[in-house]
Amino acid sequence: MSLILTGIFKYLPLFLFVLLFSFADVAFAKDPPPDLDKIFQYIYNGVRFFFGFIGVVAGAMVIYGAYMWMASGGDPQKTKMAQGVLTWAVIGLVFFMSFWFFFDFILRIFGIELPVPTGTPIEELQR
Repeated sequence: MSLILTGIFKYLPLFLFVLLFSFADVAFAKDPPPDLDKIFQYIYNGVRFFFGFIGVVAGAMVIYGAYMWMASGGDPQKTKMAQGVLTWAVIGLVFFMSFWFFFDFILRIFGIELPVPTGTPIEELQR
């Protein structure tokens, strides 16, 4: 095990050096830097992707917790474990929903209107 860690630490500076200079064309570009709207658009797209991923994971955890509860057969220990899985899945969803509302609130404070991606039900409702 220590042989693996030694190999990792041996090549870590080289990896970081290559990683640093692989984005040199972006860092030393002659184009003007992006404006605040464009930066928030990048962050918004990343948050939307991450939030979708978290929604899938939380949905899977709810299904798993429900399956554990049904399969517990009345065993108090297994039922308690299933309740814990369901509780933490719901807490995670509430946490990320509050993060989403906070992020939207910050965008509204700065007065940034982000375009709705095409092909979404929200776009259909706005017509």
